[in-house]
Amino acid sequence: MVPCWHSGHVHFDETTSTIEGDGWSYPAKLSESDWGDLGAAVSVKRGLTVLLRSDLPESWISLWLGDPTDEVGVAIVKDRDGRPIGLSEIPLCTCGIRGCGNAGVQFATQVSEEVVPLVLNLIEGLPTVPTEPERGETWFHDDGRVLTFRDIRRGD
Repeated sequence: MVPCWHSGHVHFDETTSTIEGDGWSYPAKLSESDWGDLGAAVSVKRGLTVLLRSDLPESWISLWLGDPTDEVGVAIVKDRDGRPIGLSEIPLCTCGIRGCGNAGVQFATQVSEEVVPLVLNLIEGLPTVPTEPERGETWFHDDGRVLTFRDIRRGD
């Protein structure tokens, strides 16, 4: 096994092409960012990719439709109580720049390594919803906090 994260919580197994931890695994392929960060492109459901990157002691996680290089972000839509209810593709911004539309809407945040399997499981279980995601209506952490067990339970 080649560790993607050096803390021992998450590993990439080259022989099975899976990302795994204690009692869980998902199909994945090793991924390296333009800046040389090691991570994994995880397949949680057909057509959806979760990109995991090491940012010790936390992990960076982002949600993409298909190949992350296509830059089509995916949002986790929340209900009025802040609980995640579905996944929605982020439309192209009227300026024509994908990253502009994704900013502040796409699910992309730091997570404590212990919650990586919980987040993957949550994403896997969410349906696609027809809602066009907007800032403030998505499950998005942009306040510098790390997503924790408590956040996953509350859906905050």
